[in-house]
Amino acid sequence: MEGRGDYMLTHYGTNYSFRLTNRKAAVYEVTAHGLSRLGIGIEVAADQLEPGDRCVGEVSLDGGKRWESVISVEDGMDDGVTMHQ
Repeated sequence: MEGRGDYMLTHYGTNYSFRLTNRKAAVYEVTAHGLSRLGIGIEVAADQLEPGDRCVGEVSLDGGKRWESVISVEDGMDDGVTMHQ
């Protein structure tokens, strides 16, 4: 875990989820040496976002030097239930 804010792991049925607040980030590194293809899925549900807030899923292909946003959930999309992909 990186950044300011809090985190909590939640469990419901077979689903495990991170709850991140403020500027908290969960970073997971996957080694893909020798692979020709790699699929990664990011799903985000948000709750209680305020104007200007957003939850972002990003990927890096160069060890974290550059990051590309692949999903962004903003205020108005944050019903706490809908999983955005």
